[in-house]
Amino acid sequence: MNVASHFGGIFASVFLFVFAVSSADAQDSVPRGDTGGLQEVVVTASKREEGLQDSPISISALSMNELSERGALGMQDYLSTLPGVSMQDLGAGQNKITMRGIAGGAGEDATVGVYFGEVPLTGYATGFAVDMKLVDMERVEVIRGPQGTLFGSGTMGGVVRNIPKAPNLAGLEGWLTAGLSHTDKGGTNYKVEGAVNVPLVVDKLAVRLVGYEIDNHGYITTVGRADTRKAGIVDRYGGTFVTGVDDDGGDNTTGVRATVLWRPVDDLDVTLTLTRQTIDQDGFTMINPRLGGYRSAPLVTRTPLSPNTPLENMNDDVEIIGLVAQYDLGWATVVASGSHLEGDSDYTIDMSRGPLIWPIAVDWDEAKEGDVAEIRMSSQFDGPFQMLLGYYYEDLQRTSARLAPWIGDPVLFLTARLGSDPLDIFQTDERWFVTQKAIFGETSYTLFDKLTLTAGARKYDYDRFEYAARTGAFNRGRSLNEERTTEKDELYKLNATYSPSENAMVYATYSEGFRLGQPITPPAQIYCDVNNDGLFDGTNLPINQGSLKSDSLANYELGAKFALLKNRMTINAAVYNIDWKNIPVTIASPVACGDSLQVNAGKARSRGLEFEATYLVTGGLIATLGMAYVNSELAEDAPSLGPKGARLQGVPEVNGHFGLKYDFTVMGLESFIRGDYSYIGEYPVLLNNPAEGGDYGRLDMRFGVKVGHISIQAYGNNLTGEDAILTMRTVPVEGWRVRPRTIGVETIYQF
Repeated sequence: MNVASHFGGIFASVFLFVFAVSSADAQDSVPRGDTGGLQEVVVTASKREEGLQDSPISISALSMNELSERGALGMQDYLSTLPGVSMQDLGAGQNKITMRGIAGGAGEDATVGVYFGEVPLTGYATGFAVDMKLVDMERVEVIRGPQGTLFGSGTMGGVVRNIPKAPNLAGLEGWLTAGLSHTDKGGTNYKVEGAVNVPLVVDKLAVRLVGYEIDNHGYITTVGRADTRKAGIVDRYGGTFVTGVDDDGGDNTTGVRATVLWRPVDDLDVTLTLTRQTIDQDGFTMINPRLGGYRSAPLVTRTPLSPNTPLENMNDDVEIIGLVAQYDLGWATVVASGSHLEGDSDYTIDMSRGPLIWPIAVDWDEAKEGDVAEIRMSSQFDGPFQMLLGYYYEDLQRTSARLAPWIGDPVLFLTARLGSDPLDIFQTDERWFVTQKAIFGETSYTLFDKLTLTAGARKYDYDRFEYAARTGAFNRGRSLNEERTTEKDELYKLNATYSPSENAMVYATYSEGFRLGQPITPPAQIYCDVNNDGLFDGTNLPINQGSLKSDSLANYELGAKFALLKNRMTINAAVYNIDWKNIPVTIASPVACGDSLQVNAGKARSRGLEFEATYLVTGGLIATLGMAYVNSELAEDAPSLGPKGARLQGVPEVNGHFGLKYDFTVMGLESFIRGDYSYIGEYPVLLNNPAEGGDYGRLDMRFGVKVGHISIQAYGNNLTGEDAILTMRTVPVEGWRVRPRTIGVETIYQF
């Protein structure tokens, strides 16, 4: 694809459309008053309040109004529009986020931290990010680059902070939204969202209640025997195709949130938040790339654990209790937060979607629970010296139970040579327990009112215990393993920021990030160390590695931020080099013993640049442009990953976004029109494999008009109908495509 022409054609179309609308209505339209400049955006990415242009880090911020005008409800609606950020939407609750080319593999802990307010969500589920819907949000902050000193483990690529709207102590307010839309190749979607704010004691106590239901129609068609590979499995071993389904992968999300803000004295705020969200998905959004389009051929997966659910399904449930107290001492602000999270993820899926040659399903039940606490103090001194000091504690646990029974013809089970029990092909009971403690801090000093030097550090230690009981033919019989790993280390950050004027800043940063290591259950020694020499057969590696060490990276970054044309334009840019070491590598058995070994054996390097600009063209027209180039590749040969120079999976070399928003009035009614075009470059979907995803553009547009307290908005997402591959789990059997074009309308009532 010619990127320049693709961008240029769509950009020109959007420009012409906007100006055509404004010109056509010129006699009836009066542009809104010139604000004199862009509004300041306040962020808390450094765990203290500061202006976006005053923060010496690469950060994007989306306000409540921008999220609403873009119709952003989930991370898939905005993340891939930001420079250097990519996200693979693999279905309800299955989101993999990559920043600056730091991509985690299947089954690994996440490389990007996700927060909901003060609550970290990434430690609860391996590899995936909990997708709390963006209903009644204050803003979203996306911080690029490792944030290990302030935010800890799992923030190697960066951090996504979803910040909900706080209760208003002053008055009654609220809103209600109802919407309908239609997805190509699917059907009708609907949503209902609302929030109400009630001051119980004016200026002292208020409660804010939020509720929503979002129903998305599925768009995957099941084609049965049209999948010749699956038809061969059914012919040999039996099984029943799912037939007559053209809406596989539909999901329903419901959520409620209650927030109470208490201000007993002027300098103290205490906030209690209760949140619950449930996602139910029928079938999966996976497709078979060899079939073309949005088609797949799953088998009926009625299993002993879900006898009344004959088709594939998924359920994800999350409950969060959070308590935050913030006290202003005058010379410093103290914030103490604590949270408790419980969640449960269950799904049933046909495993022959992947490379298996037998009709086998899996029932997977994963539960997670944890407590996190943090207390920090950030100074507000009058002089050039500032400091931040904090303590962090987490206690997390996760359990996983899997049962993989036979779903073919029972009479033909023995011909598959998978043991004698069709319910005991693969069973696991795995449990992980993590406790982590850390102290962290930053100090800064400003010289000559222009040069600020900052140093930060984090000292952490953790204990991670794993219990695994396994049985079945795939596990080579019964096994019981208990492994533990502990580790202590420090992380550092250095920053120098020079501000020659109020409207310009340049900075240089060295920062570090890491992921927790983990204990490793060794391969079955009876099959994978036949000669009993302590080595994984076919390699020179010990069969019992004990544990994986934490992988870590070092980031070297130069950045600049400018406010031009009397603050009508902002330009932010950064270049970086990241060295990543001790990457977890899974080594398959060279002698086909039926198992694999995990070791720290990978090194990678990611280099890139990021650019963002916002321009207030007139009082009513704003243009935004963002783009990034990322070169993320292995720095040395790595077994099973690939040779030196191989690109990392899921990382597009280029991505970009262009947006236009025009506010105007027609016949005295406030109106707006917005267009957003994003381009995602091509990328390898798996390491050491030629298959590629990406290389597509997405055009979203939205028009709204406000009549009194009611706003009516019409929109279209993916208007050009792109259907590119997002990723594939196994080539070429299983993959995901871009969600088809969706056209909709919604009505918003505010009071």
